Amino acid sequence: MDIKFVPITPKTLKIGKITNTLMRAIEAEGEAQKRELDKTVTTWKNRPTFKYDVALYRDDVSLLVYPTGDQKGVDNWNRIDRGTRPHTITARRAPTLRFRTGYRAKTRPRQFTSGASRRSGPWVSPKTVRHPGIEAREWSQTLVNRRKRPFTRSMSRAVYEGTRKVFR
Repeated sequence: MDIKFVPITPKTLKIGKITNTLMRAIEAEGEAQKRELDKTVTTWKNRPTFKYDVALYRDDVSLLVYPTGDQKGVDNWNRIDRGTRPHTITARRAPTLRFRTGYRAKTRPRQFTSGASRRSGPWVSPKTVRHPGIEAREWSQTLVNRRKRPFTRSMSRAVYEGTRKVFR
């Protein structure tokens, strides 16, 4: 009786299929996050556009969504997203400031919508005013909180689908 031993060698794992599936899922998530942020600036005069960068490391995935384009729009986005402290505004290029009182902002904290702003009060012309500051809208953090679970699910599904493609 002869016994013959034959080595069993596994197929080489083609990680590229998993990586490609992951990258498509990350791109789709980047587009979804851009759409959420675009809702916020639809009525802005100087509006930023949003872009995203994707990075896939050995054991980590990164998606960064950020405002770009019109510099005034980017500055406004950052200022409103983070908020500002109370501060003094003084007329510099004219003898007085001129504005209407009763202002209501277009946006609300932690909401991805933009409505119409309203100014309903009388016109005033002071030389200096004490601005109460801008309440932080916290859109960046809100986006992270809202998209964390769907992003995690999407990445898990992409790894599963990519692995299935490898072993077919």
